[in-house]
Amino acid sequence: MSKKIVCTLLATVMIIGALLVPISTAFAYPAWDGNFHPYAVNDLVTYNGRDYRCQQAHTSQPDWTPPATPALWVDLGPTGGATATKTNTATGPTATKTNTAIGPTPTRTNTPIGPTPTRTNTPIGPTATKTNTPVPPPGGVNYNAAPYVMPRENNPPNISTVINSTGVKTYTLAFILAYGSSCVPAWDGVDPISSDTVVQAYINTIRAAGGDVVPSIGGYGGTKLGQVCGSQTATYNAYQQVVTKYNLHAIDFDIEEPEIENATAVANELYAAKQFVAQGLNVSVTMPVTTSGLNWFAMCNINNPSAVLSWAQANAFTPTTWNVMPFDGSFSQPMGTSTVNVAEIFHGQLKTCFGWTDAMAYSHSGLSLMNGRSDVGEYTYQSDFTTIINYAHSKGLKRLTFWSLNRDKSCVPIYGVTDPGTKGDCSSVTQSDWDFTKLIKTF
Repeated sequence: MSKKIVCTLLATVMIIGALLVPISTAFAYPAWDGNFHPYAVNDLVTYNGRDYRCQQAHTSQPDWTPPATPALWVDLGPTGGATATKTNTATGPTATKTNTAIGPTPTRTNTPIGPTPTRTNTPIGPTATKTNTPVPPPGGVNYNAAPYVMPRENNPPNISTVINSTGVKTYTLAFILAYGSSCVPAWDGVDPISSDTVVQAYINTIRAAGGDVVPSIGGYGGTKLGQVCGSQTATYNAYQQVVTKYNLHAIDFDIEEPEIENATAVANELYAAKQFVAQGLNVSVTMPVTTSGLNWFAMCNINNPSAVLSWAQANAFTPTTWNVMPFDGSFSQPMGTSTVNVAEIFHGQLKTCFGWTDAMAYSHSGLSLMNGRSDVGEYTYQSDFTTIINYAHSKGLKRLTFWSLNRDKSCVPIYGVTDPGTKGDCSSVTQSDWDFTKLIKTF
């Protein structure tokens, strides 16, 4: 055999051998996209030199970075640490390539929360362990245009009648407070949710009509859970009982007096709200305003780190909407114009605090109005609602609601006069039943 033939055979053997040797190739995953990008479970991304695996389907937001949202992303380690084995097997003129992904498998832990107020809740760490994303029920559900209603107080309306008359199917239920001085959620502070049947029946009627509810936590006055629960985790656990009992898809944190001046209470409430955002709920945070916008206890300020927006900024918390209540602040008439003016001031405060663009700030803003006569004698008429709704549409506001459905009717049948003063069960302005609710339907 000639030397040339031997060399040719050896070269051939070496090529075939090389094709049979397994090699490892590092994958470069796509960079994380925070511009409202939809992610599915097990999607893989890279962020700041580290790889992450999605463990809960969601749509990204600019401040929901993988390190800041451990309920959404599992840290896989430094970029390139996850590798795949590529085996090339010679099969004639072509080779078959098999890629096998290697990396940790995400785990999902569901921690059941007992419905009874006597249960001792075990701390669950800095993030919520429940990671099931609720699926909204079908029908005309709009969590961002849900009028407030008190289902237990202020002459509650027949909700089926309202739904049939207006087409509005989603309502914000008020209010969940602490049961006495205990860390136990209760409707109006007197009816523990663990034994509730009255509100449950109200919710059942709304859902049977294809709608849904947004329980509201707090409100003006009363004892808030954030004031009496012993820790942030205990506060979250108390509210988780509400979410579990009513199978909620949305929740409203109404932070007002006296809670808003209590740094510990504010931190407790916002910690709980942040966990529900991570679970995928629609979460609104509602605050009072004056003619100059948010006050000292709400607006972020380096000299007041316990303010509502200061805490949010420091803890990377972004709810679905930040809402303000432009009433009871001695606003001038017409209220439509005054509301638009303070909404623009609030818009600027959000931009300054979070560094948001105009579009980003508007898309996280909401207004909670008061129909008819306010507690301090301001009057918001149907024409004012139209002005505000047009503004909200033009700017792309996220949420618009009002206080309250109980008041969305004339006072004449009840008190004999159009304006008997501020009442909880009528508006003190000339109107037909559900005028303001029908206007909100257009948002």
